[in-house]
Amino acid sequence: MTRWSKRRSNKSSRSSTSRAATSPAAATTSRQTNYLTTVNVVALKLANRANKYDAVIKRAIDYLRMLQLDEGEELSPKDSTYGGVGYGLKSRPDLSAVHFFLEALIETGVPKNDPAFKKAVIYVSRCQNFKGEHNDLPWAGKLNDGTFVYLFTEGKDDASPDAAKPGYGSMTFAGLKSLADCSVPNDDPRMKKGLEWVRKRYSVDTNPGRPAGSGQNAYYYYLDVMAKALESMKIDEIVDADGERHDWARRYCPGAPKSPA
Repeated sequence: MTRWSKRRSNKSSRSSTSRAATSPAAATTSRQTNYLTTVNVVALKLANRANKYDAVIKRAIDYLRMLQLDEGEELSPKDSTYGGVGYGLKSRPDLSAVHFFLEALIETGVPKNDPAFKKAVIYVSRCQNFKGEHNDLPWAGKLNDGTFVYLFTEGKDDASPDAAKPGYGSMTFAGLKSLADCSVPNDDPRMKKGLEWVRKRYSVDTNPGRPAGSGQNAYYYYLDVMAKALESMKIDEIVDADGERHDWARRYCPGAPKSPA
């Protein structure tokens, strides 16, 4: 049994009822309850006229909190998966799931000083190819290019847990946005290292860094998270490796206002 599948009594005693009671998405039979709940709760928040959906939004956020790996799974910040979120209860964590989780918290007004953000930033930092105080895992320095990876461990049966793990565009922007959501400033070394790679590989035509033969895998995911990440970081212009300036927001979103200073 993997560490993240252990459920302490305060979570396991509620898990069977939470899936059915917290939100319509969580009550489905899909194993991807994190994705379904985060997308639905953001939609409900946008449609929440006269506080009509306050109760279901609260229950959905309570459910999402249960998915975060922490002391409830007998983990501590020293454990590599601490602060992560998976597809649902008892699932291994990954950066994409954490990115959606944090976006739901932000969009529903959870305060930035909430413990969920403090836990998540620990996991997100460990998804970056950047050896340092925030990621001392053996693989982090193999490439050390600032990219973020979708998943850095498959659990106890991972045949190569210390091997180099190449990152790519969509996950790098997901990582940068997640750090921004957790109040990490743009001048932090993690942000600077990630943006350094973005400038070298800037593209709106493909999801950069994807292996040859993967085609346009996650291309629209990439465009979506790129725009959200740069907006979160208040970056209106990218200067690429050739020195060319890309006013991405107004080129692809005509009429978009400048980010406030």
